[in-house]
Amino acid sequence: MHGNKCVWRVYRTVRRQVVYGVLPPGTRINESALSRDLRVSRTPLREALNRLAGEGIIGRASPGGGFTCPCLSDTALNRIRQHRAALLSRTAAQATRSAAATHQRPIIRACQRYETLQSAQARPADQLRARHAICMRLIGLTRNGADVAQLNRWNQKLWHSDLAALPFQPQPDLWLTNLALGVAWQDNARISKALAILSDQMAPTDRPISPHFEGF
Repeated sequence: MHGNKCVWRVYRTVRRQVVYGVLPPGTRINESALSRDLRVSRTPLREALNRLAGEGIIGRASPGGGFTCPCLSDTALNRIRQHRAALLSRTAAQATRSAAATHQRPIIRACQRYETLQSAQARPADQLRARHAICMRLIGLTRNGADVAQLNRWNQKLWHSDLAALPFQPQPDLWLTNLALGVAWQDNARISKALAILSDQMAPTDRPISPHFEGF
């Protein structure tokens, strides 16, 4: 197999293992064992791991070098995602009542930038930064410093797993862009659509979000 193709195959395989928790969170990656499991030499594996580390999907271990997986468990990550989604949903209920045009335009521009990056198949890290920018613009409408700080912390904790999962999720943020644009345009129907999409994406036992948007 050609060298570049081998690195790409290893890259995608390891990335999937990070997404689905095959590589235990919070542990140092055993390169020797991984090389045997993937039936590749250490050279393409090391190139793939360096690329993943450069994109922020895995971390660099110190002291001693090597690489580590994100430390949060899948259960903890899902819980943070639920809290983040619930906070943004509550924000939509509050913001549509008082969002001024000066605050609406930055949200629209943030959504447009994200869609442009997606269409151009930009680097996943750039797409994820644009996604987080939408979240921060949306939460900023509440002018609640505690909520803004909390959302920023959650985004940081979810960075590794969100980045790793991005290529494997068809339209992962359709609910987010609909929610943000619904707030910006004060469009209750769009907000309701966003929440319906979000509910469908969540596991049946993990659906804490059911706000009512009648009477905005």
